[in-house]
This record gives sequence, C-alpha cells and structure tokens, in this order.
Amino acid sequence: MLAYIILFLITLAVYYKFFIFGKIPFPGDLMVVSYSPWLDYYKFPVQNPLISDVFSQFVLWKYLAIEALKNFEWPLWNPYSFTGNPLLATYHSASLYPLNILLLLPKHYGWGLYIYSQTLIASLAFYLFISQIVKSKIAGLSGAVIFSFGGLMTTWLELGTAGHAIAWLPLALYSIKKLISETKFRFIVLLIASLSLVILAGSAQITTYTFLITFFYASFSCWKNGIKSQRILFLSFSFIAAIGITALQLLPSY
Repeated sequence: MLAYIILFLITLAVYYKFFIFGKIPFPGDLMVVSYSPWLDYYKFPVQNPLISDVFSQFVLWKYLAIEALKNFEWPLWNPYSFTGNPLLATYHSASLYPLNILLLLPKHYGWGLYIYSQTLIASLAFYLFISQIVKSKIAGLSGAVIFSFGGLMTTWLELGTAGHAIAWLPLALYSIKKLISETKFRFIVLLIASLSLVILAGSAQITTYTFLITFFYASFSCWKNGIKSQRILFLSFSFIAAIGITALQLLPSY
C-alpha cells in the first residue's frame, strides 16, 4: 500500500501546476505560434506541432460526444466539421470511453483530471504488474515511474488517447499472469475490462500494439508453464469478449 501512496504523491507533484494553480494541461500556446492572425506577430519555435491536434480536434470531439450523452443521445454526428462528419465512427474521438465522465466537471477541470488520470493509472497498474515479477519495491517503483513518465506517454500525453490506451496495458498483463497461475472469475473480468478500455481509449496504433503484446505474452506464458486447454480457453474468451463488448465502437470505425 505504501508504494501506491508514493506513486500517487509523485504524480500529484508532477501535476502541481494543475492542482495548486489551476493550470490546465492543454497546449493553448500553440494557437499563438502556429495559427494566424497571431502567427504574423509572434515567431517562436514549436517543438511538437502535432499536439496542436488537441485543440483543433481532440478536445472538441470529446466535449461534443459528452454533450450528446448528457442529452441521452448517441454521439453519431459532428455537424461542425465541413458539412458534417461522423463522430462515433471517428475512432480518435473515443466517444464511448468510460473516463469521459470526468469531462462533466465544470470549467475544464475535467480535462485536467482526464489527462492526469493517464499518468496515475499507468503508474499504479504497472506497479501492480511488476510486483508480481520482482520482489524489490524500489525496482517496482522505479519501473512504474519510468513507464508512466516515459517518452511515449509524455509525448502524446495532452492528446488524451494514446496515454489512456497505454495505461491499461499493465493491468491486462497482470490479469494474464494471474490467470496462468489461478483460474478465477475476477481475473477474467479484469482482463476483459482492461482490453476493452484499451480499445475504447481511442488510439488505433496502441490498441494494435497492446493486443499483439498481450497475445504473445499469453501464448509464451502458456507454453512456458505447460498450461492446460481450459485456461487457454478462458484467455481466448477474454480477448474475444473484449472485442465483442466494444463492437459499438469498432464496427462504425472500421
């Protein structure tokens, strides 16, 4: 429990500007240095121009989807893009991702918590997984910090899609490891839930990588431990169930 508290405090410390000063993790400065009319007056180097997609696409999609759901409507259509564009079928909109509920909070604090939750979930989930492999708490804490603050996480953090998809990977690996050693219903549910959340998070690339990693990890673990067909069946069912549960998102998108 102490390790989880330490990780929680570390993530709070990194996001102190949000929790203490109310500054939202949002690349609004790029609007000034990348777009007219401000571009004509200010010339500053842009280190990561790709995150301008946050305010030109991702935030707008998220809040449009949450507004539709607040009105008990399916977030099917975006009327503000050209002459209209599919919203639910836009995979990066992650319209059905459960943690979108944070965006119901006022004054964009929900967006700050939504971005912060990526780092928190990633650190806690990775420690949960790595603690099953290594006994050293220092090694586990170090691994959790490196994973949750690594280059891939921080580069795409403000997009709010790839980071959320990555964050659930350790929980899926933890579930697989536990299912290999003991067949319990709660680990099947946990694996289905974690894989479903990866899919719904809205990053097609990370979803593909996650399913490849978890598939090969499960296959290798079964081969190494000589697992019986019953547990292989449970693992296979979990993968198929996750895809089936998220079909509402996958079918329109693909």
